[in-house]
Amino acid sequence: MQPTLEEIRQNFTNDGVWELDVEIEQILKRQIMSLPSSDNLSKQECRYPEDKLSLRGFLDKFFARHFFQVQNAILQPSCFERILTAIKNGNVTIADIGCGPAVASLALVNLLSYISHNMHRPVTVNIVLNDTVPEMLAAGYKMLNIYKNRLTSVNISRIISIDTPFPESMVQLRRISNILNRYDICCLSYVLLPLKEEATYMQMQQSLKILFSYLKPTGVGVITQDKFRESLARRLGSLLNSSTQKITLRQKIYDSKNTCNELLYEYFRITVLPEITQGVSSRFCLQK
Repeated sequence: MQPTLEEIRQNFTNDGVWELDVEIEQILKRQIMSLPSSDNLSKQECRYPEDKLSLRGFLDKFFARHFFQVQNAILQPSCFERILTAIKNGNVTIADIGCGPAVASLALVNLLSYISHNMHRPVTVNIVLNDTVPEMLAAGYKMLNIYKNRLTSVNISRIISIDTPFPESMVQLRRISNILNRYDICCLSYVLLPLKEEATYMQMQQSLKILFSYLKPTGVGVITQDKFRESLARRLGSLLNSSTQKITLRQKIYDSKNTCNELLYEYFRITVLPEITQGVSSRFCLQK
């Protein structure tokens, strides 16, 4: 039986509060405990991790919020129908750009596992991780492989790592897209700031349009960015002919140093949906 969107949202939240399931929480804690202590690092120093020390801080402070933001993006009516189509086709291919420790990929596989299990439709998943920091790619690969061995309705067939920086990685992303019959989901979680440090707005616009052209007609592109970069998110949304959504999310706290149980915060999201024109080419509409 196909679960409804509301049923799925209820499963992943408790009275509107997003929570990790037991499997993901165990994998997260195991990875955190394998890394050196980051007690002396500030949140800002952990926001974009570049080594094992800052990676531990990122996992402890930011993993959950990135995880929930991606799931919340997919569990919107227009995106949800597209994901159901991919599951019914039996194959889902994910491009995780600026992946860090593969938080977005883990969030998506977690979501796919629940939906495919309840639909009684096994699905094969291919994942492309793109990041320049070896420790991030290694951590993401490790956690995905641990999770892979615990899944029943999802088979993670390939995990492909690309250490070339985006957008220079576009040649590899295009080649993989051709081999795997294009991407179903393309996610850029908190990568707008690093991109802006290396490129102009027009260059970013061009790179993202090319990247999203690798999506299937029924694919979904998701861009998320923290509330502190409002002007950056809104400017990019404007260049892509879309208003940028400001989202409020409530989640359970998984920061080991925080004494609160819940966190309410805001962030920005742009959702990219390919649109077929004349049955041949595709253009992109950004969900408002």
